[in-house]
Amino acid sequence: ARAVAKYADSVAAELESHQGCQRQGVHEAMHNFVLRREDPGFAVTIHENRRGPVWTGGKVPKGTLILDRDSSAVLMEDRKQYTVLHQYTEHEDLWRRLTKRFLKSHHERLAVLDCSAFDV
Repeated sequence: ARAVAKYADSVAAELESHQGCQRQGVHEAMHNFVLRREDPGFAVTIHENRRGPVWTGGKVPKGTLILDRDSSAVLMEDRKQYTVLHQYTEHEDLWRRLTKRFLKSHHERLAVLDCSAFDV
C-alpha cells in the first residue's frame, strides 16, 4: 500500500510541476516517466499489454475484449480476471455493463427520494 501511495504522490507531483503541459494524453507520459525512471523509489514490474493485472482499453481493439458471461468481468486471454480496468470508456458496451452493474443500487436509492417539495 505504501508503494501505491508513493507512486500516486510521484505522478501527482510530476503533473503539478508540469502544469503547462496539460493536454490530452500527457498523464500517460507522466505515468510512464515515473515508472520507468532509474530509481522510482519503489519496486516496479512492467507487464506486456493484455498479460498483466491492468487492462488498458485504449490499447485493445474494439470487439476483442473477453467478458465473463456471468459477471461481465474483463478477462485476460488465459481467462484470469484483470485487477484494474483503465480506459474502459473506450469500449461503450463495457462502459454500459459496468454502469449498470455498479451504479444500479445508487440509481435505485435515488429513485425513491421524494423531491416534490423542491422547485427545480
